[in-house]
Order: sequence, then structure tokens, then C-alpha cells
Amino acid sequence: MYLIDKTYFQGKINVPNSDEFNGEFDSSLEMAIDKYAPLFLQNVLGAVLFNELNPFIVGVNLDPLAPQKWKDLIDGVVYDDGKKVWKGLRYSTGLHKESVLAYFVYLNYYQETNSSGVGQVVDIAKNGINANPTQHLTEVYNIFVELYQSDRYCYGAERSYINGALFIDYYNNRKNSGFVSLLEFLQDNKDIYIGYTANQIAYKNQLGI
Repeated sequence: MYLIDKTYFQGKINVPNSDEFNGEFDSSLEMAIDKYAPLFLQNVLGAVLFNELNPFIVGVNLDPLAPQKWKDLIDGVVYDDGKKVWKGLRYSTGLHKESVLAYFVYLNYYQETNSSGVGQVVDIAKNGINANPTQHLTEVYNIFVELYQSDRYCYGAERSYINGALFIDYYNNRKNSGFVSLLEFLQDNKDIYIGYTANQIAYKNQLGI
């Protein structure tokens, strides 16, 4: 496990559990987490920052002796005199857990297991998801983008998704809630996370484009 475990895969990114496939999907998901969670951080932080952070990550835990900037990145922080809140790379509200890492892992995990199609079929059956993997993956991808960069980095237009359909408000009248995305947090604190390599990415529509 790398910062997150299978309990973060809820809702749209739920995957079959060990009771259904004799542990096959549990072990493959664990391997996907170990592979893709650090890959995401490598892409976001770049080699220098990642190599600085990585020794402090021990399984799902962050070493208590880690510098404050890594505690803030992973577990969240309130900053700018209380005007902005970064929830962290992982966070929970009651029983609900969420992580931008989990969405990134899920998208890549699906690509690896899609050849058999078993995982997606079971997930659809369990959750009543429309049996359209393109629409489902597009919805998951766009949630990932929202957590990663939010509307502020989408050329001034506000984007929202209803049942996978893309709606764009070019006037962007939504008030800033103060809760920031990963990219905004890094940009606001670029003097602390010097040389981070995160870039903007594009949303997709229902057709996956």
C-alpha cells in the first residue's frame, strides 16, 4: 500500500472485493496502488521533490518526522489566513474516504484488467451502473480532473457534469468556496514546492474525448 488502501475505492471507483473472487482483485488492486500512486506523485512533483518525499512514506502512513510541507500536501492544511483549504491527497468525512490518488489508480487499474472485463461487469451489477464503460470511465476521469485541478485552471470556464454530460459556463459565475484543488495548492505554494512538474489536463465528454 502507498498512502491509500482499498477502502478509498468507494462509489464510482468501487472494485470487487476478496469475497467475490478469492482475493484476486484485492491483490491486483494492491499492486496497482503500489505502482500507480507513486507514479502520480512522480508526475506531479518531479524527481527532486518526489525523492525528497518518498523516504517518509511507509505504507499508508507518513513518517511523523516528515517536514511540515509533506504533512500539508498529504493530509491537508488551511492557509492564506483561513481563506483557503486544501483537503489533502487523501481525506475522510465520517465513513466516506476520497483521494485523487485513488481515482488515478482506478483509471489505470481498469486499463490493466479490462481485457477480461470481469471487474467492470461485477462493479456494474453491484452498483446499478449503466453498462457503458466509456461513459463510466469518462465520469471517473472528470472527477479525477476536478480533484486535480478544478475549474480555475480550465481557461476561465466552469465545467459541470450531469450523468456524464458536459456543461460549460463560460461566465464562470460560481463563487469560490475556498476549497482548492491539488494544482491550485501547489501554485499557491510554489515557493515551498519549488520545481513541481504538475501540468493542466483536459476534461472529456460522454464520448470519452
